[in-house]
Amino acid sequence: MRSRKPAKSDRQFQTVPQVAEMLGVGPNKILGWIRTGDIVATDLSQSQNARPRWHIATAEVDRFVAARRSVPATTPIPVSHRKPKSSIVEFVK
Repeated sequence: MRSRKPAKSDRQFQTVPQVAEMLGVGPNKILGWIRTGDIVATDLSQSQNARPRWHIATAEVDRFVAARRSVPATTPIPVSHRKPKSSIVEFVK
């Protein structure tokens, strides 16, 4: 009897390409966020000198997305298209 491969939504960890596809960005963008510490990832490579094999927890992706979610302003900011009035009056000859 073969064991069932977990569905993408059931996985605890995701690879860089999977997260990039989820967020609609390129893998290099995800690697940049890992380098800067915006996304916490685990390197599962065999040794420290090997090429990194980053795995990102699904909960970490959820945290990252929630932290970047925009918050609507509670009160609208008035926009004035008029130039501010100057206290100096110019006379032209």
